Amino acid sequence: MVTGAPEVGHTLGADAGTYRDAAGEPVQPSLAYQWYRVTDAGDVPIAGATRATYRAASADLGYALKVKVTATRSGYPAQTTLSDPTDPVVQGD
Repeated sequence: MVTGAPEVGHTLGADAGTYRDAAGEPVQPSLAYQWYRVTDAGDVPIAGATRATYRAASADLGYALKVKVTATRSGYPAQTTLSDPTDPVVQGD
């Protein structure tokens, strides 16, 4: 679900996939994003990292990253997906 190289200065993306209604037809929900830094204390939300893309910062060095995507659409229950962690962020070029 996370695309891109986990390197400082590189942009990662969240692939939200396809959402379907009860009949199996594709629908376009509203999507909300939150990126997390994976620490020994747990998944820590990264302040301001609420877009489909996130540029890895020096503060992320050595930590894996995750993204949570919440899909909402009127008349349907919200669906939340949490990505698998990336490899730890390394120093970019």
